[in-house]
Amino acid sequence: MPFNDIADNKLSANVNFYDEFGNALFDHDPGYGKPLFLTQDTNNFLFGMKLQANFTQPKDGMRGEGRTPMRFEVNGDDNMWVFIDGMLVLDIGGIHDAHTGYIDFSTGEVAVNVSGTEYSTPTTIKAQMLEADKSLPDSYFRGNTLSNYSLHSIQVFYMERGAGASNCKFKFNLPVVPRSNVNIQKEVISDDPAALADDYHFQLYVEDGDEEETYRLASNYTCTVYPAGEGTEELQQVGTDGILTLNNGEWAAIKEAGVDGLSYYVKEVGVNPDSFNEYRVNGELITAENCVLQDGTMQITGPTKILGSDYSCTMKFQNIKNKSKIKIIKTIDRLYDINGDAIFTFAVQNVSTGEIGEQ
Repeated sequence: MPFNDIADNKLSANVNFYDEFGNALFDHDPGYGKPLFLTQDTNNFLFGMKLQANFTQPKDGMRGEGRTPMRFEVNGDDNMWVFIDGMLVLDIGGIHDAHTGYIDFSTGEVAVNVSGTEYSTPTTIKAQMLEADKSLPDSYFRGNTLSNYSLHSIQVFYMERGAGASNCKFKFNLPVVPRSNVNIQKEVISDDPAALADDYHFQLYVEDGDEEETYRLASNYTCTVYPAGEGTEELQQVGTDGILTLNNGEWAAIKEAGVDGLSYYVKEVGVNPDSFNEYRVNGELITAENCVLQDGTMQITGPTKILGSDYSCTMKFQNIKNKSKIKIIKTIDRLYDINGDAIFTFAVQNVSTGEIGEQ
């Protein structure tokens, strides 16, 4: 369809009286009576469109200080499909009038409206993705939606098949990730406020083009650091030591480190081995051979990746402090001194902080 040939003041004799579902508008609706433009050539309505991007899942799938649910909403006819990480999540395929669908990333709910008044029985992001790939680990999800601070890809396909009037509308508030980057993401899972507020440090090592299987420390480059939720991204200058600093939930997009087409790996450095008892990179448990203890701190090395020019690679580092379970056993030697309703009180004290827990 020759969209670029629509000219000013070349209007149809008709005006708009209907919404995208074909329902009549009230005369006070903003779209009521709006002019309809004419195209200047013969129209070919058999066309298609593809939209794709990388995006990040914020904490609890919510955006901004007002905690707005992150959603992707579509409306149109005919075929409309939405894939996440290559797996079909929203399916509005077929020849039909305008249908609406949505993906709610805060709850994981996915539904389609086929009548203009009622939505279908919802499914979920998790159910749809597991139907496509049953091997996805539990760490991929949080409830029925995606795990916090995780990075993903989205692809949207639209095709007009009726060769007549068509409409298409997208509405979304996903935080989009630039392409052709190395992305480093940090997540801390702990109930310790100090660990959640701490700084975490990373180094990027890039394949040396002159020598096989050798890597150089990337240094003296600028990267973009994105906040955990709503907010403004900031530039961070990495110096000669190659240290990149992130807080919990933040992620960095690196484009200027000379990585394109080369192998690389990321190392988290300066980790306090007493603060956590589990470490993961991209969901995979880090084994002892990938951890090095040096000067009282630990270095965690992620897997080697190759970056292409048309996609981004992500390294998600997780430091996890699993809650310890304490078993308390009370032994009574002389039952005749105690009646059956006796109550015993215990207190648990943290020997490191001196803090006494609930009794």
